[in-house]
Amino acid sequence: MLGGKVTAMLDLTASAQSGGDWTNWVDTLNSNPVAYNSARRPAVAAAANGVPIATFAGAAPDVGAWPLNATNNGTTHWSWGFWAKPASVVATGNRGIVHIWGAVGGADVKKILLYQADTALNFLIYSSEAGGRQLSIAGALAANTWVYIRPDWTSSRTGDDRCRVYINGAQASGTYSALGGTFPVTDLRVATGSGLLANGQDGAANGPWSGSLGPVLYSTSSDLTAGEEAALMNYKRPT
Repeated sequence: MLGGKVTAMLDLTASAQSGGDWTNWVDTLNSNPVAYNSARRPAVAAAANGVPIATFAGAAPDVGAWPLNATNNGTTHWSWGFWAKPASVVATGNRGIVHIWGAVGGADVKKILLYQADTALNFLIYSSEAGGRQLSIAGALAANTWVYIRPDWTSSRTGDDRCRVYINGAQASGTYSALGGTFPVTDLRVATGSGLLANGQDGAANGPWSGSLGPVLYSTSSDLTAGEEAALMNYKRPT
């Protein structure tokens, strides 16, 4: 897909459900599905136009674990693109949407964290276990409103521009700041284990996120042209 730039594609239309919950999120390009803790499964739902979505209850909290491998865990380039709809943006605190960081059922080291803080979207890149540097985009989120998000790290760019977030197909402007560290000098940290969706660990609450994802989540191997960005954003879009 897109000349090989898409290296993984989670698709709920090919995934399994039981008792009103999703039991996996199948990667149609690889044999590497997201697995759900049996007590932490997101609910099966559909968007207004009928495409399937997964609704995560932060109070539970629901969580998906995606085993990390070469298709979704790059170091010179890392990017996951997906549609998200937060359930609330009022006094939510910090709520992690996608993570690759050290936690129960997660990765062995802290690598990336994309999280919601009320209406803001924050993309944190870890340079060490002590912290790193982040890009914050104010006003990126609205309650019960779909938004297409693609956080992107590309080592070949320079300075803060190595870290970008695309919102609804366009690069978003924001503020860079240090959170106990800096961006990695060149490449991202090497991590093993699982990336986590909608909660910071596979079990007890750790910055749980409430809202919906789906029907598709992509991992890409390089940055995208505007046309490629639009093609991914519009494929099975939930709005």
